[in-house]
Amino acid sequence: MGGTHLLTIPVFFKVLDWRRVVRAKLRSNFLAQIAGVLGRPFQQGQAPDKRTEFTLQEVQRFESSLDELSDRVSPRFGICVKRESSLLNWRYFERPGSPYSVFSISSGGQWQGYIVVRLLEKWGLRLGTLVDLFFDPDCAPAGQLLLCHAEKQLRASGANVLWGLFAAPQTYQKLFRKTGFFKAPQLKGLRRFHFVADFVTIDGLRPDLGRRDGAFLRQGEQWFLSLGDTDLA
Repeated sequence: MGGTHLLTIPVFFKVLDWRRVVRAKLRSNFLAQIAGVLGRPFQQGQAPDKRTEFTLQEVQRFESSLDELSDRVSPRFGICVKRESSLLNWRYFERPGSPYSVFSISSGGQWQGYIVVRLLEKWGLRLGTLVDLFFDPDCAPAGQLLLCHAEKQLRASGANVLWGLFAAPQTYQKLFRKTGFFKAPQLKGLRRFHFVADFVTIDGLRPDLGRRDGAFLRQGEQWFLSLGDTDLA
């Protein structure tokens, strides 16, 4: 029995080094030089407002500040995987040789968001990967500062491209555009990430829940998902 297709999760990307990307794909130094010049206007996004009083810091372990943020912000999304410190510590910090870096942003002693990044090497490129980005949708400047800080760190690590997989509200999509990201077009030959759910269990075993929540769960625009909710990164 087939599942229900809920949505195709968008891929957002930002090229940091057009020369390197073209050279990796076309093996042409001449075209790489041209692409490097033509791509410069697209490499920079709008700078964040530095007048805002936020504190950015690297996180070595999630504590109660993350739980408070999750309890406060998660209800702002229709359907969202609950982010708990115990789960995220296991996911990002407790595996041997963890490849992840985590940064938080706070204001007035209260977390406003965090971002998880890592570097992947594939197709001859160094891919700066946005594994998770979680912030209060009412505090877009916090999200922008997190993205810009992550880009700075990944650039310093030699990333050629930034990318992330996000099913997210308009606040996120506007933020990605503002910081110079593009949404990958759904072209033939490009991998797509489909989110499919099977409602057989809930409809069969708990028809009361199916009647109450079924229609809502089938609305793809209600879901908030990132790479961190998958095993892809």
